[in-house]
Amino acid sequence: MALTALAGPISNVLLAMVALLLYGALFGAVSSTRGIAAFFLETLYYTAYISCALAVLNIIPIPPLDGSKVLFAFLPDDVYMKLMRYERYGFILLIILIYTNTMTPFLSTATNGLFDFLAGFIKLTAKVTV
Repeated sequence: MALTALAGPISNVLLAMVALLLYGALFGAVSSTRGIAAFFLETLYYTAYISCALAVLNIIPIPPLDGSKVLFAFLPDDVYMKLMRYERYGFILLIILIYTNTMTPFLSTATNGLFDFLAGFIKLTAKVTV
């Protein structure tokens, strides 16, 4: 179950890497133009950023997110069974944390860190703030 749960965040990171690769490859060729080329670049940039945000959100260990399934895989069976009783309340907790902006500093810091890491890893030479 843990490997299946990791597939979501890993696919988000891979999608972000592909989008950043395309962005970096096309930026020099079409950065001075406007219209559809600029829209395509902006779409790649935001696709990469949103994919990073989804990857970070998914690894939070609160049910029903994938991070909880990975965490639960490493727990002893008795602890796992106790936590499963409260799994249905995880979504309510998640809604409360998002609504009260409790998770916003963590999510934005982690998302920006992942995005910057991937951009540096891919050697994104031109970083544009759109």
